Amino acid sequence: MELTSDLKEQFINHSNEIKIVRVVYKKKKVVEGKPAIVTGNPFDIKLFDFEKKDENNSENFHSMDFDSAIEVSLIYFDDSIKVFRDH
Repeated sequence: MELTSDLKEQFINHSNEIKIVRVVYKKKKVVEGKPAIVTGNPFDIKLFDFEKKDENNSENFHSMDFDSAIEVSLIYFDDSIKVFRDH
């Protein structure tokens, strides 16, 4: 999916306001988590994956793959939602 400046800006400047990130990949794989590590250069997002239970294990983190993603939904603590889709 296209990595837009708006999507980058949301993660870089507003990640502490994001409650849930839902990433839909090709073949309908869905990962849900909260932003754990956000880096701006190079741009990289690691999510704490809600499906994994052991909080001390680094395997609980999911590195977002924007090349394979077809949709990213950002759900904020105020319950507003922003959706970014592959066109």
